[in-house]
Amino acid sequence: AEAVGAYIIAGVIITLVGVSGLFSRAIALVPKPVVMGMLAGVLLRFGIGMFSALPQSPWLVMAVFFTFLLLRRVGFKAPLIGALGVGIVITVLDGTFNPGGFSLQLAAPLWTTPVFSVNALLGLTLPLVALALTSQYAPGLAVLRSYNYNLPIDGVLLLTGIGSVIIAPFGGHGMTLAAITAAIAADPDANPDPDRRYAAGVSGGAFYMLFG
Repeated sequence: AEAVGAYIIAGVIITLVGVSGLFSRAIALVPKPVVMGMLAGVLLRFGIGMFSALPQSPWLVMAVFFTFLLLRRVGFKAPLIGALGVGIVITVLDGTFNPGGFSLQLAAPLWTTPVFSVNALLGLTLPLVALALTSQYAPGLAVLRSYNYNLPIDGVLLLTGIGSVIIAPFGGHGMTLAAITAAIAADPDANPDPDRRYAAGVSGGAFYMLFG
């Protein structure tokens, strides 16, 4: 309950930052290479994580890695899907595949009544806001601008802040301009026509709801 209260306050702060216009003015002062370096920091652990798993599962890691490179080389539009498929086949064959128990049914949102506390504000809200602005909004904005999408970042902060407040009582820790997702959706692989790449975001949201 205290975490939910912290999420709500974080959403309110993000909304106020969007209304004030402070973020757009601050981000304009930061050199683009610095912001892109922040994105590199976000991506670094994913790259390192692959090699840290290499000693435990060398065949799995190498098969997935080279499948991705091969599909990328031949121009396959969704190399990640092919790599995932190969990974699943290998884990099924070696007996390590464990999907767990599941049943197909409509998911029901679970309401949690928020409790507001100073401890949660200092220990969760403020770090959450700082993390969202520095590791998601800033590099996400830089990615989109690198593809010549000059979106009004203050409006994005306003809308996602309001959305964060709405989803907080259901366990949502915040909506952000996700850096990695932005890089995927804004890439020419999503669609050669820059004006039609929004379909990647729309279809992504549809699949989130389907899996949920």
